[in-house]
Formats: sequence, C-alpha cells, structure tokens
Amino acid sequence: MTTTSTASFFPEDERTISFAIDSYGTFVLLVLIGNDYAWLSDEHVHSLPPRAFVVQLIQNHLLEPALSPETISAWPDEQLQIVAVKWWNEQEELQHEERLSDDATLESVKVALLHYYDAHIRPLRTSIQSAADSYNNLAASVLGINSIVASVSRINNLFMPSPGFMSAISHIGSMSESYSALFRQSQETLQFFEQSLKSANLITNIIQPQLNWLERLSPHILQSTAFFQALPDLNEVAVELGEIEESEVLSLQEGASEDLIEQAQATFKVTRYGFMSRLLTNAELLEFASYPDGTREEEITNKLIEKTNDERFMKVFIGLVEESQVLRRRLSVIREAFAVHQEKRYLLSIPILLAQVEGMIGDALILKGDVGEQENKLYRRDENGQFKLKQNGKPNRSDEITGLGGLIRTSKWATHPILDGVAALIQQKLGGDRNIILHGREVEYGEPHLSVQSLLLLRLLAEQICAFERGEVRL
Repeated sequence: MTTTSTASFFPEDERTISFAIDSYGTFVLLVLIGNDYAWLSDEHVHSLPPRAFVVQLIQNHLLEPALSPETISAWPDEQLQIVAVKWWNEQEELQHEERLSDDATLESVKVALLHYYDAHIRPLRTSIQSAADSYNNLAASVLGINSIVASVSRINNLFMPSPGFMSAISHIGSMSESYSALFRQSQETLQFFEQSLKSANLITNIIQPQLNWLERLSPHILQSTAFFQALPDLNEVAVELGEIEESEVLSLQEGASEDLIEQAQATFKVTRYGFMSRLLTNAELLEFASYPDGTREEEITNKLIEKTNDERFMKVFIGLVEESQVLRRRLSVIREAFAVHQEKRYLLSIPILLAQVEGMIGDALILKGDVGEQENKLYRRDENGQFKLKQNGKPNRSDEITGLGGLIRTSKWATHPILDGVAALIQQKLGGDRNIILHGREVEYGEPHLSVQSLLLLRLLAEQICAFERGEVRL
C-alpha cells in the first residue's frame, strides 16, 4: 500500500485576509476554505464551548504571526473575539451573510458559523447522498448489475483524465473560486468517460443522457470534497461488466490507480529528492514522475526551486523553527541562508545549509537522548543515558561522533518511517558532498540541487523535531 501525504508539503496559494488591531498588531488569516466544511461537519465541533470553538477556528486559519496552537489557546477572550469578528466580516465569501457587530460575543461567532453550516452545508449532505443513490440505481437498473464497486474514499484515487484535474483541486482557495474550476474539470472528466465507454459499446440511448446529470447539480455540490468521495468509478463499473479489459482502464485513468501511484512514487524515490517521497501528495508525485527521463532531475529541481523560493514555504519553515525549544537558536542563520538561496547565490547558501543539516541532526539526537554534548563535541550515551568516562572524567574518545555519517549511523534512522530517506541520502551522497565542500577540497559545488536538497532536509527535520517535542512522533 502506498503511503503519501494527504496535504502538500508545500503551502498552497490560498486567499488571505489581512487586518490590523490596536494593541494586538497585524494578522493574516486564510479565508473560508474547503477544510472548514469538513471541520464544521464534525458533530464534536458543534458541541465545543464557544471559546474552544473560536480557538480552533483561528488555529486553522492564522498565517501571520506564526504562532503555536498553545499560544493561540492562551489568548484572552477579547483578542479571540476581535480577530474572529474581523475574519468573519472582511471576507467576500460571507458578504451575503449577516455581519457581526464589533462587540459580538464568542457565542455569536460560533452561532454565525453553525448557521452557515445549517443553511449551506447540511442540505448539501442530503443532496450528495441522493445523487449517489440515484447514480447507483441507474447503474443497477440500466447496466444490469446488482452492486457497484465501493466509492473511492480519496480524491487522489478518483478518476482523472489528466494531472490537471488533481492540480485544479489541490490549488483551490476560496469556495467561490472553486466552483468554476471544478465544474470545468468535472465536465472534461465526464466527456472523457463518455468517449471511453462509447468505445466499449456501453453507452446507450438511455445511459448517455444520464451522464449529463452533473450539469444540474447545485454549486454547493461542486464545492464539497464529499461530492467527489461519493462518486463511483465508472471505469471500475466497466471492468465489472467485462466490456473493458483492466489494462485498458489503467491506461485510460492516467494515474488514478493505486498501481500507478506506486509507480510514480518509485520513480520519484530514485531522484535526488527521494527522501521526501512520502511527504508529497499523489498529485505532486504524478506530476514529477511524468517528466521525461532525460530531463526529470532538472525539471524537478526547477519546480522545487520555485516552491522553496515562495515566501509561504519560508513562513511555515520559520514557524517550525520558532516553535521548537532546541531549534530557535538557528533562526538567524536559517534566515540568512534562505536569503542567499532566493538570490541563487548557491556558493554561499550550500555550505551554510549543509552545516545546519549536521547541526539539526545533532539536535535531534540530543533531544532523543542518544547523544550528549561536552565542550562542543558530541558523544554517544550508553543504555542508561550516561557517558562512558575515562579516568580523567571525560568521555571516551571512541564514543565521539564526527561528521554527518557518524550522526546518521548513531541515529538508527535507516528503518525510521519518515527519516529513512534522509539516512539513505546522507550515507550514499550528501555526507561525502558535505566533507569535500566544508573541508575546502571542492570549489565548484554551486549546483542548485544541493541548495534545494539541504533546504528541504532542514524543513523536514524541523517538522519532525517539532512533532517529537509535541509528543506526536518518535525520532
């Protein structure tokens, strides 16, 4: 089974709202986004006290300043109220809704959002189920089968005639902007299936008109990920009927099947950036794997340069470094390295970033308890967490850890579910690159991919260290 991220490692281009509040400063928040619809559909969220409800709302949307969830949870009621009311009143998506007064309570904010849910989202759930039921009935009665293959549970495994379908979904910002993009892609998808099924003689005078049912759905249907989750896969229906061979279906789906996702992951994993293959969405994997063999590395590097140069990427990265107790001291160095990376001055960015990769891995091992520091040197600890000391009270020199290779061997990350790729990259290539560059033996090292690799490694390490500090993962 392929394991990939459900959310992109790279921040998407979301619409934002900015406003300043006296005494509290300037805030940048996401507008109402697709994830809010799933959040508001959770009955547990409905039962939250008003303060806890608004805290979660702001945690889900606040981009600037980059604050930890704990910091937002500690805000006074007055600050939560002002920010939430501003957020509600200043976004276009909710202009048709009743504005909240400046002194509206936290309870009023919760009531307004749940009213929006009841007016627009709850009816949608009924519409989706009705559409799915009628579609299944159509298949059962017209196509002559008793059951339909189980609905696809993820957008990533849906039918898609081209990578553009996934791209359109993954880059959607507000719901109002999503309608036209999804409607267009959905129409293309239905046309694709019509042609595919016609070629197998499955389209009759009765079935063909029914394929236009999407045109009659309300805009709210197209604004919900639940809509896509409810649709059966017509290609699988065709296979069940025996009218299209499975191999033909795979070629028609152009990457929608689990097999092709696994192939894309395998293709990406052997690139310079394979260490992050599990962190990409299926759409990103399919895009990168689709690049021609001869130019794939170069095209992936160019794409990742674009993504890592994006200010949103850096804001998330800096937010992680600021959150971590052990990484904060590296903040100024990382900012400087990012600045010269953006300027494409890779001869400067690469040695700075490589040094920080080594330092951050050391931080992780110290945090984990496998390693300790004395006089700026790292030493292995024994099974009791102690140094093995010589008679003079200093750690044994044989327990000293030097270089990236020594750190990785001590880390035991070769079998880690996320960091195994980091261990492989450093042992096979990056550790050697680091040595000849930082020891001054190589002077023509200014390749963009080395800067990109190092920056992505740091971002991944920061993410894992923060998650470890929160008690969410092991290192």
